[in-house]
Amino acid sequence: MSKQQHPQHPQEAVMCESCARDGQQVEMVKQDQIENSFLDQDGETAPINLRTYRCPACEHTQVFQVD
Repeated sequence: MSKQQHPQHPQEAVMCESCARDGQQVEMVKQDQIENSFLDQDGETAPINLRTYRCPACEHTQVFQVD
């Protein structure tokens, strides 16, 4: 599996960029589980330093790297 680069987790609330383009300010919600596309091929869990957020308005998903 190739390693993808993800943006650093922001210090403030995570806002949906997709909704922002439409003039809305919607805060994304942290997901308990990471998207399946980031799981290892061996079925192991994703790296612990990734966090997934989903927009409750448009369902856009974004993954951030945390320290």
